[in-house]
Amino acid sequence: MQKKKTISLLLILFVTIYWLRSVRILSLSQGLQEESKVRLRLRLLNKPEFNGSKYVLQYYNFRIDFDGKSDLQIGDNIEVIGTLSERVTGVVFPRYTVIHPTIYVISEKMSFFDLLKVYPKILTSKIVGVRGYLLQKIGVLLPEPQASLLAGILLGIKSSLPARFYEALISSGTVHIVVASGFNLSVVAGMVVGLGEKKLNKGLRTLLSLGAVWFYAWLAGFEAPIVRAAIMVSFVFGAKILGRDYLPDWALLCSGAVMLLAEPLLIESVSFWLSFAATGGILWLASDLERMLKRAMERRVKDEDKDGKLLPEGVLGVLSTTLAAQIATLPIVALVFERVSVVAPLANLMILWLIPPIMVLGGILLLVSLVLPTLGSAIAGVVWLPLTLVVKVVGLLGSWKWASLKVGVSSVAGLNKFSALIILGYYVILWKLMQKAKMKRKVRL
Repeated sequence: MQKKKTISLLLILFVTIYWLRSVRILSLSQGLQEESKVRLRLRLLNKPEFNGSKYVLQYYNFRIDFDGKSDLQIGDNIEVIGTLSERVTGVVFPRYTVIHPTIYVISEKMSFFDLLKVYPKILTSKIVGVRGYLLQKIGVLLPEPQASLLAGILLGIKSSLPARFYEALISSGTVHIVVASGFNLSVVAGMVVGLGEKKLNKGLRTLLSLGAVWFYAWLAGFEAPIVRAAIMVSFVFGAKILGRDYLPDWALLCSGAVMLLAEPLLIESVSFWLSFAATGGILWLASDLERMLKRAMERRVKDEDKDGKLLPEGVLGVLSTTLAAQIATLPIVALVFERVSVVAPLANLMILWLIPPIMVLGGILLLVSLVLPTLGSAIAGVVWLPLTLVVKVVGLLGSWKWASLKVGVSSVAGLNKFSALIILGYYVILWKLMQKAKMKRKVRL
């Protein structure tokens, strides 16, 4: 009873704070329609991005497009006067595009709270130059598409991937390997713990691992999947320091709540949805799927009167994890990308074991090449081999005509209120089926 009360209070607190933050954002666009004139006054927390033809500035649910050279800097207080060209309805927030804006920089001293917002953003913006330099370094050491694949695996940079190879990643259901996530962080944390196991005490190893995790999250650009993973890993280390049990279910829910309270518009982010759905699927479905697969394999062996197992335990683990993530993300992938990979379990089974050595060897390659470029060129050949194996597998499976199936849901494609209801309904049905399966298992026991 006490546990239910605690959960109810936390849920009420979260909903209340999120609602208040959402109301503030929605008030900015209250009563606005297409072709409306709009005046926005804001403190610049991100530098405008150049997309090849114009500069783009994002402010809450407003996208501001403008031409010409931009000399705007993070921390500038600006006023934007322009016209709304379109309105797109999302899950919660309507989104607007402001065209032909006039932008004025207003001299105004920053308050203490402005400083708290601006300086972390300035630090984060520095990552663009660092990531660009590392991407250039990888491009010198390795050919394509191996160079772009390593950049994706290590840093989560997808923009440099050749279009044909990126399409093969999507078709084969392996595009997640070029998204920095919990898998990457587990490798980073494991390396730090392993290196300091004999020389450092437990507390110092934990702090160093935590620092390495957040440094890597910064290096990967603080994308939604990596931030979610970093928060969950922080819960792991926090539990160790406090001597408490780690509860992954609560860690996942709390990390989602923290992220949404910090940035309410993440509710519209596909990567946010996919990251949490995949992690939830692995937490709540993988063990049951592995048990079912194991039981099916044992029956097959018994029916055919054979000795041993059809599949090793490790293979069953990877297969059940892949299937769990695919089942959990199915409605999002179908509605947003209108395509579902059929070969994903096979593809992941063939390449996932290569990702940890690629990360370790790729990290060593970058570190060595920064100090001893000649030696770095020699090591590049060692990294090239597993990268090439991944490229070949992805290229082969992704090129099959039936590698992915088209899903005819164009009428509700994308993240909006209607598709969100469909996704929610899918998860309610999935949860009911899981509960029913657990009840049957209890009856058998």
